[in-house]
Amino acid sequence: MFRKAISGLIGLALLAMAGSANAAVIDFSQPFQQAFTGGDFIDSNGFRFTLEEPRSTSGFLEVGATRALGGLFNANDARFAMTAIDGSLFDLASIDFARRNSDTGDTRSAERIDIIGTLGGGGFVTFTTADPLDAFSTANLPSSFVGLSSVLFDPIQNINGGANNYEFVVDNILVDQQQVPEPSTLALFAISLTGLGFVGWRRRRRNPTQAA
Repeated sequence: MFRKAISGLIGLALLAMAGSANAAVIDFSQPFQQAFTGGDFIDSNGFRFTLEEPRSTSGFLEVGATRALGGLFNANDARFAMTAIDGSLFDLASIDFARRNSDTGDTRSAERIDIIGTLGGGGFVTFTTADPLDAFSTANLPSSFVGLSSVLFDPIQNINGGANNYEFVVDNILVDQQQVPEPSTLALFAISLTGLGFVGWRRRRRNPTQAA
């Protein structure tokens, strides 16, 4: 009976750890917010979008403004990195992307967007979007974009525009977050293993000839 109970506890612990992945869509639905200095960030749906050091002093990130498309606006010559706020690894499945999120034309829009993922175990994976359009397009990331610790969104300059023609907007980022097991789950698993070890020790003590 005791052994069955311990086995049940192990099953519950493994189920909790196996069910720790959490699919989510990052839709940037929060109120107006900007990030102006390298290292500043905007949080949305459990993820942090940090402004990298801009190519000039004018790059910034913005959400919640009265612009046509919504989403996260990468303004002027900015670029940004995406990480999970709790530090967990995540998979990146797809993003929606479009031209400069403004009604003033396309002369400052990025040509394309380089998406560079840093793997939790080391190494990088890369993907380049098609040319952004006026309306959102969906980019489905390769299956290699799994177990990521961060993702850099780095626009490619539009050679037909001016100095700040790196602009784009992203929205509806589909991720699968690999959540770190709760300490209580890990403790339950450790207690269960200890219990099984105790059961085995007790059986060997009662039946020394069988153990031999």
